[in-house]
Amino acid sequence: MAGLDLTFPTSLSQISTKHVAAALIPLLAAMPYFLFKLPSPARPPKIHPGLAGLPGPDDELRKRLKAIYPENFYEGGAYADLPFGKLRYYILGDELSPKVKRMFTQTVFVIDNAVFGPFQLVIIGGLSIPSSIWKDVITILAERFRILVFDHYGRGYSEAPETEYNTMFFTLEVALLMHHLGWEKAHIPEPTFDAIK
Repeated sequence: MAGLDLTFPTSLSQISTKHVAAALIPLLAAMPYFLFKLPSPARPPKIHPGLAGLPGPDDELRKRLKAIYPENFYEGGAYADLPFGKLRYYILGDELSPKVKRMFTQTVFVIDNAVFGPFQLVIIGGLSIPSSIWKDVITILAERFRILVFDHYGRGYSEAPETEYNTMFFTLEVALLMHHLGWEKAHIPEPTFDAIK
């Protein structure tokens, strides 16, 4: 093979244009493969509306549903615009002053053999029901706690993203909502999620 220099350069001064071309040609040839074969960035999931945004006429079924579970079922309702869609939540119970709030969120109190603190409580509903299931319990708990209750994604008035609904997703849902509200700590009674892994 006349004219082909196969010697390896031992210093920078020995590198020629042929060496640079010989190194770049395989990289340039492989570039289309990597551009089209590597996975593309994740796309946001398609999001379906909750009860408030369902399309269609206000028929008899919708009227009955809204009579049973109106959008303002609890006081203090709002929507959190989170990465997986809008999540309907309600905050009940008295707001603590910043000084008392700081003291309560950093300390655990024992009163009459009951442990309290922080005084924020996140109530998590089951997988197949909206937050209205907690109506009787929340009115009692709101006398002592600042309560956060919400409709899971795909339930009640929260939107429904097309994604895998698993334990990690539901944990992320609570974490995103608490972050949105600025809640650093809260009691979270253990919900039953036996149906999912």
